[in-house]
Amino acid sequence: ADKVFDDYISSQDIKLGISSGKLIQGVFASNATNCFEGFVRRNLNADSDEDQRDILISGKKSINRAVDSDIVVVELFPESEWIAPSE
Repeated sequence: ADKVFDDYISSQDIKLGISSGKLIQGVFASNATNCFEGFVRRNLNADSDEDQRDILISGKKSINRAVDSDIVVVELFPESEWIAPSE
């Protein structure tokens, strides 16, 4: 059977990814009207406006096993692959 979700990454890889800027930590907020969409709310103590923008998470595979209010770590897709939230 095909795996629905990727394996979790190790705590060490998470720490390295966050410190290098490759990974971003935040709180997952599920979309109340679309169960296949949510946002990661970045650290509100960040210095720049860019660091405070929400990150759209779309699709079951990308949401992985996150539920509302989970602390999660994400890696951004290249900007050419970014999409707008559903309406």
